[in-house]
Amino acid sequence: YADLHFLIPEVVRRLRVVEGAYLAEQGDFAVIGSAEFDLGLSHRGVLGRVSVGQHGLLRGLVAWGPDAMSDETFVAAEVGRTSGFGPGRAASHGSGLAQAELELAPGLRLRLLAGTYAARFGSAGVLRLDDLEAGRVDFFDSYDTLQGGTSQRHQVLGELRHRADGHESRLATYATLTGLTLRQNFTGYSGSPEGDRIEQHNDALTLGLEAHHRRALPLWGRTQHLTLGVELRHDRVDGSQRRLRTVDATPYADELDSAVAATHVGLWGELELRATRWLALTAGLRADLLTFDTLDHLAAGGEGLRRQA
Repeated sequence: YADLHFLIPEVVRRLRVVEGAYLAEQGDFAVIGSAEFDLGLSHRGVLGRVSVGQHGLLRGLVAWGPDAMSDETFVAAEVGRTSGFGPGRAASHGSGLAQAELELAPGLRLRLLAGTYAARFGSAGVLRLDDLEAGRVDFFDSYDTLQGGTSQRHQVLGELRHRADGHESRLATYATLTGLTLRQNFTGYSGSPEGDRIEQHNDALTLGLEAHHRRALPLWGRTQHLTLGVELRHDRVDGSQRRLRTVDATPYADELDSAVAATHVGLWGELELRATRWLALTAGLRADLLTFDTLDHLAAGGEGLRRQA
């Protein structure tokens, strides 16, 4: 469920991927790694683009980069749709990104970013192997074309960067509002005579702050670097799951209805020692604190049950 469709390809200038969790800047929660997207629009003026493709693919893009401003300042919007390569696979989406970078003083820059995104998608689900082998269904068929869901993401970010005399500082704060709805049925009627279709909802608000300071240190005839950083993040998540009748999608049972509030604080430091032009050693240290508060609305006879840690 790592949904990156809110990104518009034309405004992604560079991509930096770090695998694993070994960098102190990422921390242990980056189990697979992390990706950093550098946004900008090299085209100045108005850019329009229409694309068509297989399976009813249609995409439209409009972007604008002010002539008198840097590539980091732009406004872009795209819409798209596809019928998919089989039943129950249609999708449509719309996305908008706007970014402005301003130079407040020599070496001091302010970046403001806002984005919005919404999508609707179908899901074909699974097929019985005996139906497929007997030829009763095709490989790309679907038993239930009402499976699928919706996704949305709205975000704002403000960032200050300062560079001078071997020092680099960054302070960023952000807020993200996401929503995901999924309707799916993996087991037909094996769990209930009314059908095993479930509907899941997940709505989340994330508030965060990140800061780091990187300093150049002249040691052993070469320039070494020391970086110190801090992260603050708070998430509020509401999740639910209920069963729907297969014939008319009417809810008939609530299986989950809970709220989670989580706060994460991270402190880290990294020291990069460069022995030669081609050999460098990086050592890091990190400490994290995670607290959470959960509320199960269905527990204790509907009165709710709260857990904290």
